[in-house]
Amino acid sequence: MLLCPHCQQSLDKHPLPQGVGWACRRCGGLAVNSAVLRKTIPGQLYGQLWMGTFPGSGQQRNCPSCHQPMREVGAPAGPGTLLVDVCKRCQLFWFDWGEFDAMPRRPRPQPAPDPEKNLPLEARQQLAIAKVKAMAEEAAREPLELHATDWRILPGLLGLPVEAD
Repeated sequence: MLLCPHCQQSLDKHPLPQGVGWACRRCGGLAVNSAVLRKTIPGQLYGQLWMGTFPGSGQQRNCPSCHQPMREVGAPAGPGTLLVDVCKRCQLFWFDWGEFDAMPRRPRPQPAPDPEKNLPLEARQQLAIAKVKAMAEEAAREPLELHATDWRILPGLLGLPVEAD
């Protein structure tokens, strides 16, 4: 069970766009593991946070998971700096209320443009018909080959017990 390092209440799962975090209902703090945080913030900022755990200073709160002391690391966010608690052992990051939302976000990847989308409706229909015809021709060239031993897969498909050779 994960405990809030601030008020010692149990943490609840909290869905995030990039994964799952654990939130405290009382103080609004949020625990996020390194995999989710890497998907959320720019890589350079994540590197600064993680490298900041190595100098051994600023130990204040205990980790929500392993209950060992975390390191307080400064993270540039907007005009100021946020102090984030990090557990090297669990790779867990603790954000007090509002700190996670104040972190800069990784830009979302733009989907590749679809060149067929800009075509007129009639051209898209003709293209689709041509693709279906090409698939039918390819299927006709590759005849279905059944061997005398193919019947042995039938019991397995029906859910009956089979023995592998």
